[in-house]
Amino acid sequence: MRYGFFYLMVAGLFVSLGAYAVTHSSPSAITPLETVSPTLQSVTATGDKNLSATFSEPMLAPGVTAPSTYAVSGLGAGTLLSSPTGASGGPVTVTLDWVSGEMRTGVSLTLTASGVR
Repeated sequence: MRYGFFYLMVAGLFVSLGAYAVTHSSPSAITPLETVSPTLQSVTATGDKNLSATFSEPMLAPGVTAPSTYAVSGLGAGTLLSSPTGASGGPVTVTLDWVSGEMRTGVSLTLTASGVR
């Protein structure tokens, strides 16, 4: 497994995302090994309590759509709970939703994902 942390500044959001590349060994010369860790291509605030995160390659379920995988922190998180109430979509783009609270505009927040492969 490879570990990586990605940072991205998008419209006032500071995003930190850890991800794992799926790796394996193969006895077949035809099947290439995974050698490039996935990257976070973009994160967009789609509302006061919604984020959309897009990865560079498909991520595995159920981790990519498990709300407990993600956490927000920092002043920009405003009154959001630390973890989203819902995570949907995937395997490349995931929508994170909170039932209550809202982000603060113009202030950075940190989005962290753990256990995503």
